[in-house]
Amino acid sequence: MSEQVQKLSIDEVLSKVRKLENFEVIKYEDDKIVVTPVKGIVKIGQDEELKKYLGEAKRRRPRGKPTEKQLKLLESIVKKLLEEKINFKVVFEGKEIILRFDIDHFIKVTDKEVKIAGFKNENESPIDKIYNILTGYGKVLFLKVVK
Repeated sequence: MSEQVQKLSIDEVLSKVRKLENFEVIKYEDDKIVVTPVKGIVKIGQDEELKKYLGEAKRRRPRGKPTEKQLKLLESIVKKLLEEKINFKVVFEGKEIILRFDIDHFIKVTDKEVKIAGFKNENESPIDKIYNILTGYGKVLFLKVVK
């Protein structure tokens, strides 16, 4: 197991949320949660055009950080998902938080609303386990797939 893989308690995972650390819950072992850092692009190589594009994208990245209300919501969601032993990924993108279940299923929390993608309604798992928490935050939108 690599040194980046950590076995944490629920409180230690919630501490990552408070520190705005991106992480992924990959499995559950006994009473511990196995967490890894979120993987991104590691090596670009010699493609100058791609390097230029990624450098520009990095400069345009939204600035700022999530509000206290967003973080409290995320803590509640993370705690519930951990109790239900559901794998997920948390990514902080400036003032937005993305909670990803897989490539097509995710929740985006902005300072004004919650957007849910990849799910038809609130009865699908794991949305059914956290929907009441989401509605307590504010407006909840289900995004439709564009074909």
